[in-house]
Amino acid sequence: MAAFLKKNKINDLVRFFILADLMVFSGWGLIDPLFSIFIIEKIPGATLITVGISTALYLVSRALIQLPIAHFIDATKNEKDDFLVMIFGLLVISGTSLAFIFVANIPQLFLLSCLRAIAFGMYNAGWYGIFARHLDKGKEAFDWSLDNSIIALSTGVSGLISGIIAETLGFSTLFIICSALSLLSAAILFYVPRIIFPNRSKKDIFLPRR
Repeated sequence: MAAFLKKNKINDLVRFFILADLMVFSGWGLIDPLFSIFIIEKIPGATLITVGISTALYLVSRALIQLPIAHFIDATKNEKDDFLVMIFGLLVISGTSLAFIFVANIPQLFLLSCLRAIAFGMYNAGWYGIFARHLDKGKEAFDWSLDNSIIALSTGVSGLISGIIAETLGFSTLFIICSALSLLSAAILFYVPRIIFPNRSKKDIFLPRR
């Protein structure tokens, strides 16, 4: 994948951001197809209504939290805050993945659904902000489409193998893999900014606000 992106002259930041997206969405691609089954089988008293409420809490909370987060980071002077918010979101996503293993009741499920929503809201707001400002000139549509295509492919492949993993190794393994991939996503992003590794580039990639 990295060789394909380099061959098509995708700039380093876009390349690393797409790879980070690949990791985090591959992880949740393992969980999402089977999440309703996990809820029904593993949480005492859970029903299809529980599944619906959990899904609604996640999607509605994420939709509401992303906007104020995006407004906050847009108001800062440079992209450092965008980056830190994004990384913190990934760390929370990783922790939330592991926390689902220990869910013992419905209120805990709802709480983690909201926490997951906040974490993805942080990650998405920071990721979109930085990615949009560093698109390859004249290839903006290709950059966005490439990221979208990779997400679709990665979640498709993850969905294909998620049942095999859950059946043979259990749901806990899925959540552990998801957590590890989220951490790997954060690690990939740490290779991008000069502020973290000052010897990697002569030019700071964090752009000032206009």
